[in-house]
This record gives sequence, C-alpha cells and structure tokens, in this order.
Amino acid sequence: MRIGMFSECYEPVRNGVTTSVHTLVTHLRRRGHRVILVAPHYSAHRDQTPFVLRVPSMQTWLNKDYPIAYPFYGRLVRQFGRVSPDLVHSHNPFFVGLLAVRLAHQYNLPLVSTYHTLYNHYGHYVFFLPDPAVQALLKWWIPEYYNRCHHVIAPSKVAKESLLQYGVTSPITVIPTAV
Repeated sequence: MRIGMFSECYEPVRNGVTTSVHTLVTHLRRRGHRVILVAPHYSAHRDQTPFVLRVPSMQTWLNKDYPIAYPFYGRLVRQFGRVSPDLVHSHNPFFVGLLAVRLAHQYNLPLVSTYHTLYNHYGHYVFFLPDPAVQALLKWWIPEYYNRCHHVIAPSKVAKESLLQYGVTSPITVIPTAV
C-alpha cells in the first residue's frame, strides 16, 4: 500500500506526536508499505531519507520550535500525484492537516486521521486569545475537521470520548500508542 502521511510535528522536534508518527512510519515500511511523510520545513534540519517531503513554513514569535506550514504548495501537489498514494493519513488538524484534506479530496482518496492531542488542555498556548474564545474555536473546528475523515484513530478511550463530546460522527477506533 502507498500511504501519504501528513504531520505538523516531525523531526527535528521531539515530542509524543513525532515519536508516534516516526514509529508508525517505521513499522509500516518494515511491512512493505511505501510511506511518504509530509511535514513543515526546518531551515537547519536535513532529513536522513528522501521519503520526507517538506513544505515551506515560517517561524513565528509564537513558538519557534513549531514553524507554520503553508497549506497550499504547488510542487508538493505534483510530487504527491507522482507517488499516487492509496490512502492519506493526517496527524494534526491544522495547516498540514488541511493540506492532507485537500489532497485526499482532489485525488478521491480515503482520509484517516489520528487524534493525538486533547487540544482543550492546550488552550494556554494560544495566549493572545481568551480561553473561552479558544474553547469556542475548538468546539467548531474539531468536528469540522474530523468529520471530513473516513476514519479517526484515537490513542485512548478518553481521546475517543473527547471527539464524541465535540460532535465527531466519523467512525472512531481506539488504538493505544505505546509509551
């Protein structure tokens, strides 16, 4: 199977999402699947594999460790078409995730997403908005994004319940991630 994997978080950043994505990609490749990973560009980082496609991104004063990717990138669309994936798998519902949705729709491919993070617990990172505004955005965006997916993977029952409370109606499967 050919899989287009999309993540807002990937090397050189080290966190739980990066570790989960890296582990998943490694094991899928060991099983003979072809995986192309799409992630933001980091100016000082060089990938060890040609199977990572970096999209242009910019660093902001908000968080220098997490550059913001441009969700529309022509060269990636051409490269993606040459790879001809069977499935698109996103790992974040933001800029790179929007690119995953766009390409899955454009190529009429199934879209799977993993809901790694209970975003309602991370509203303090959006410090320039009051918490009620952040929570209202999440209440709108979480179902808006995940209901576009053919299937959603949650790493825990708590994560699944969070999605259900937001009003996500796409099928959700709990697949625990090794810690």
